[in-house]
Amino acid sequence: MAAVTDSVERVGEALKPVEGVWIANVNAPRQTVISGTRDGVAQAVKKLAEHGIQARSLPVACAFHSPIVAPAQHRLAAALSTVAFNAPQFDVVANATGEPYPHDPSAIMALLAEHLVSPVRFADGIETMYRAGARLFVEVGPRNVLTGLTAQILNDRAHRAVALDVAGRPGPIQLQHALGLLAAHGVALQLDRLFEGRAARRLDLT
Repeated sequence: MAAVTDSVERVGEALKPVEGVWIANVNAPRQTVISGTRDGVAQAVKKLAEHGIQARSLPVACAFHSPIVAPAQHRLAAALSTVAFNAPQFDVVANATGEPYPHDPSAIMALLAEHLVSPVRFADGIETMYRAGARLFVEVGPRNVLTGLTAQILNDRAHRAVALDVAGRPGPIQLQHALGLLAAHGVALQLDRLFEGRAARRLDLT
């Protein structure tokens, strides 16, 4: 896999002559991820460079979101068939389509299995949530990559993207920084949970 600093349209056009490589992620207006065979990705990186497009290899275990992982798709579908799914109680946007998951449990299972070999449509998902009225986005997980992508997608449109983890800043400090931002934007927080199980002592400030 490789991360490409350009639009999916330009990347797709540049890679038409290259075999063994597919679009894996449509992350933002200026970030696309490709996936494929080792030779396919290597040729793709060279071809993109000829078009003045930067690409860097990603250290991943296999070619995710491409036909190469199709054998695993069948095993995933079999595993999902043993799980009891219910209709969602509120909309959850699917990365496979960029639209809310269907309400039919069998359709949800099929979409999850299909997603293994289909592209991630992160940019479409953010646009869908924005059209639905979302203006506050919280990234829960390591680092703040998705926060940056969200800012790139929405650009100067009114929104706030908040990450719970930032490289170079201790986790507890960034968590409280993020909670402060959320509180400033009117999010109801249960801050007493921050102090559960922690000793406290009164400071003498005189």
